[in-house]
Amino acid sequence: MNKIKIVAVDDDLTSRNLIKSYLNGNKEYEVVADFADGKSAIEWLRENEIDIILCDMQMPLMNGVEFVQMARVIKEFIPVIAISSFDDFNYTRGCMVNGIADYLLKHELTTAKFVDVLNQVRDKYKIQPEGTAVRHRIGYCIEEKEKFTAEYISKLVASSEINLELVNLFPIAISPDYRFASNINYSEYKKDINYAVIDIVAQFLGMEYKYVVYRTKERHLLLLLSCGNIRSMLYMITTVQSFCNKLRRRVVRMLDITLTIGVGSVFDNLSQAIEQSLRLDDLLMDKFYLGGNRSVQIEMANKLTYHACHIPAQQWNQLSFELKNIDRLGAKAILHDIFKQLEDEKCPHAEVCNYAYQMLDTLAENNMLNTEEHEEYRRQITEVEMFDQLSLCVLELYDQKINKAEKQRQTQLSPAITKSMEYICHNFGNDISLEDCAAHVNTSYTHLSREFKKETGLRFVEYLNIVRINKAKSLLILHKYSMKEIVYKVGFRNYNYFFKVFKESEGLTPNEFFAKNYSES
Repeated sequence: MNKIKIVAVDDDLTSRNLIKSYLNGNKEYEVVADFADGKSAIEWLRENEIDIILCDMQMPLMNGVEFVQMARVIKEFIPVIAISSFDDFNYTRGCMVNGIADYLLKHELTTAKFVDVLNQVRDKYKIQPEGTAVRHRIGYCIEEKEKFTAEYISKLVASSEINLELVNLFPIAISPDYRFASNINYSEYKKDINYAVIDIVAQFLGMEYKYVVYRTKERHLLLLLSCGNIRSMLYMITTVQSFCNKLRRRVVRMLDITLTIGVGSVFDNLSQAIEQSLRLDDLLMDKFYLGGNRSVQIEMANKLTYHACHIPAQQWNQLSFELKNIDRLGAKAILHDIFKQLEDEKCPHAEVCNYAYQMLDTLAENNMLNTEEHEEYRRQITEVEMFDQLSLCVLELYDQKINKAEKQRQTQLSPAITKSMEYICHNFGNDISLEDCAAHVNTSYTHLSREFKKETGLRFVEYLNIVRINKAKSLLILHKYSMKEIVYKVGFRNYNYFFKVFKESEGLTPNEFFAKNYSES
């Protein structure tokens, strides 16, 4: 004999186990699945048929009232029994509004009472175990671009496969501002957010307004919303604005993300409405530079102009040089310069990603990024939608890898010498002395001089000159500054002394080093 299938949704494991224990051995009812949160239950309900939902009213992230609203979008006529630990009128009122079949208090629940309530719900809703629960999804979702056409949608309307009024059509483009973190599957994450937003859209529009939604490959949602036979243009505009505002607030509350929304004009022509939807989608792509959490009105929006941007080979050579010398500040300064050029020129998204891949390649070539990490960061960069997020992802990675290399290099050094070396790296361009450094690390200059030589094998001034010469070599590789500018930038105040120290260190004059690296670029 088939049993009536029940799903239990409750964040308390003890409560879920107790509910299941009430039905142990029962010949009519069984709990076929249980969930600790509403989001997981919603995903499961999309793919499975059940007869009754039992849900807690007070859960984190998504409370019972919100869960019921979203569940009703997927299975419009499914009976829901609400349970709670608190005799709270607000929840009771929410249950009444959402047509809950019954409301139970956990502390009053017994096996007999629970089964009695299930029997009442079974009789009221005429549930038959061998029957199939109603599956109903309001609205129509298109997944393929070739189907988002006037011809295809008109055919679906004519065949009554979808219910859409082809008058007073408002194009609305919705782009979730996805949040990114490590160790998540971005493709699945975006898919989950998309479906959740579609559920919330359906919840708000209900049966009053007909619509079609197209999920783009970039995981934007293009909504064609019909205001039916409403005659007042002001009323239609107000309705759409109210819908967008409510959608924003609910998505922030339930999904903890913001939305970038584009709103078009009203059309009675389906082809024109679709054409403007695609224009809105193109405008939302400017989110890469303009950022998210914005409203875009088609009449007032200006599309950004993009330009190709060339990053010269010298900058990549300079970046590699800084990595070899484990200079965190130098490497990050170069990255900042590259990202600034890309942003100033409004380089297209795909090209920015290619430059970011090249930054990963540079780390890998210097043995600072393994194959697995390289692939993972490429995936992250591909999915990131905003320039600030992308640049931060790369900068944080560089910071992490260079910090790790610095620590490995400094494991044999005392804290005072490590701090002294950091002081030199931050201040080499200024007039600094052993006495200044000793004051910074709070010790005497004689003690610091002795310990510096003992631990590094170099005198303070020798190490300072090495840092300055390395920085000079980096600037020479860049081929951007005159020799006089370089001498000043790296902290030398005597032109001849700079040439003397450089020649002793490299076996080449600065001009010879410049010529050699220029020919190799």
